[in-house]
Amino acid sequence: MIKVFYIEDTNGQYVSADGSKRWTRLTGQALYDFLQTERGKKTYFFVDTDDSGIAIGVEITDKEQQIAFETDKRRRRYVSDSQKESGYITVSFDYVETEDGASTGDEVIPNDDDSIEDDVLRQFDLETLRRALDTLTEDEYALICALFLQDNPLTTRDYAKQLGVQQTTVMRAKKRILEKLRNFF
Repeated sequence: MIKVFYIEDTNGQYVSADGSKRWTRLTGQALYDFLQTERGKKTYFFVDTDDSGIAIGVEITDKEQQIAFETDKRRRRYVSDSQKESGYITVSFDYVETEDGASTGDEVIPNDDDSIEDDVLRQFDLETLRRALDTLTEDEYALICALFLQDNPLTTRDYAKQLGVQQTTVMRAKKRILEKLRNFF
């Protein structure tokens, strides 16, 4: 999923509708780097997904909204801790029905285990991995897919047998490719 975040910045190129604030657009590595900074770790974002599946985050700069965000976060943590202690699950009666009036059930069961921040960081790690994989040749990509990414990964021995080469050849290639990928992290 592509992520686009806007942070308040006096030198930003995007101006709010009322002209009172300026914003800078961050994506990819720039966003990941920002989220690793002290300011980034303390920044609150309102995140929503547009019709094309792009997650758009806007920094929450209003103190009242930040307090409401923290209050909600504490409430979710309290509910989660209470559920773990009691063994009971809290179910919302305000679930969304589909057009045919049915419910899939997913909207009824809350998932308080993941925070927005964790999800954003995990997505950036995945985007970095995708960019790293894009730098591989077809043969390198095939090896990584066979050994790590498919549902039933092969061993180096099985992959070597499949290619008709020595296992040590596959092991050396695997080591070289993993070193290449590590440069992205």
